[in-house]
Amino acid sequence: MTKQVKRKDIEEPKSLTEAIEITEIFYYDQDTYPSKELRLRKGINKDIAEEYSGLVKLAQEHEEQHWSVRTVRLFPEFNQGPDAEIQFLAHPSSMIQITCANEIGERYLLRRELANNPQKVVSKMYTEHGADLEVKTRLDRIIKAIEAKDKKFYHGTDTLLIIEDPDLNFLKDRGLHEKVCENVQKQNLGSKYERIYIIYGLRIRRVK
Repeated sequence: MTKQVKRKDIEEPKSLTEAIEITEIFYYDQDTYPSKELRLRKGINKDIAEEYSGLVKLAQEHEEQHWSVRTVRLFPEFNQGPDAEIQFLAHPSSMIQITCANEIGERYLLRRELANNPQKVVSKMYTEHGADLEVKTRLDRIIKAIEAKDKKFYHGTDTLLIIEDPDLNFLKDRGLHEKVCENVQKQNLGSKYERIYIIYGLRIRRVK
C-alpha cells in the first residue's frame, strides 16, 4: 500500500509530473484511499478531491496552452488569501481561488448517502430534473459561487476555479457541460477575476 500524502506535502511546490502522480494514486489506489473515505471528504481526501486535483487539472490546461508549468502547490489551509499557486517557466505566477459549487444542499447529502449506502440508487433527483432543469440548477449554483467569491476577492488573485459535478450518463448526449458553460458566459459577469474556469470531472472549460 502506498502511504497517504499529508496536507503539508501538497503545500510544498511540486512539479506537474509529481502532482499528477499524487492525484492518480488518489483516484486509482483504493487500498490507500478507499472509495468511502473519498466520498465522505475527510482530511486529505477533502484536500485532494476538492482542491488539489482541480489545481492539477488547471495546470495541465495551461501546459496545453503552451504555458510551461514549473510548480504547483496549495497554500496552508487557513491562509488569508488565494488557495493555490501555479508557477510558470516564462510567465508570472498565477494565484488561484478554488470553490466547489457542488458542495451545497442536496449534492452534499447525496454524496454522504453514496458513502454510507454504495449499493443504493440515489440519483432520483437527477432523473426527475431532466436536462433543462439540470442546466438551470447548475447555472444558478455556479453564479452564486462566483458572486460569493467576488465578495471575498483577494488582491493579486487572478483565477477562480470552480469544481462541479461531472455530466451524468443520461445527460452526456445532451451536452450538459457545454450548455452550462455557454449560459455562464452569457451572463457577462463583471467578476473581479481575470480568468474563471469550470471543471467537470476530467474536463475543464474557461468561461471568462
